[in-house]
Amino acid sequence: NGAYAFDGDDYISLGNTSDFAQSPFSVAVWVKFSSFDTEAIFSRFESVPAGWELLTDSQRPRLVIGNGSSGGAVAGSTSMNTGQWYHMVATFNSGNVTIYLDGSQDGTGTQSLQISTNKEAKLGQSTAFNANYLNGSIAHAEYYNKELSSTEVSNLYNNGSI
Repeated sequence: NGAYAFDGDDYISLGNTSDFAQSPFSVAVWVKFSSFDTEAIFSRFESVPAGWELLTDSQRPRLVIGNGSSGGAVAGSTSMNTGQWYHMVATFNSGNVTIYLDGSQDGTGTQSLQISTNKEAKLGQSTAFNANYLNGSIAHAEYYNKELSSTEVSNLYNNGSI
């Protein structure tokens, strides 16, 4: 099915590249969970904290943002279940964060962001703590150097392209 399976102790390194250190940005991924804890999905975050991390917390999608001295998060409102595929998107532009789940807006908020992190980008593990491994599957993880519009997110969910 083209998905990568994660069993709670592995990850995929995407390298340490400035490609994942742009603002504005959007991250999009299809994900299915086998269990829930705090599950890192797509991460480029330092324990300083600086950078960003798409994860789940309390079974809800969440984008954690760090500004170099403190961190915060914007969470979605929908509680997800195990064994079901979800399309998660997080966008960031000028401090504004929007979380989408299955093509629909699920949460908004504001956070400052320090882009200059030297950590590698990873799928399936938190780069900040080398922990919070994903127990589930990821397909079609994508990073965009722009804020996707709600129409583009809907097109990506429904048609597979923006």
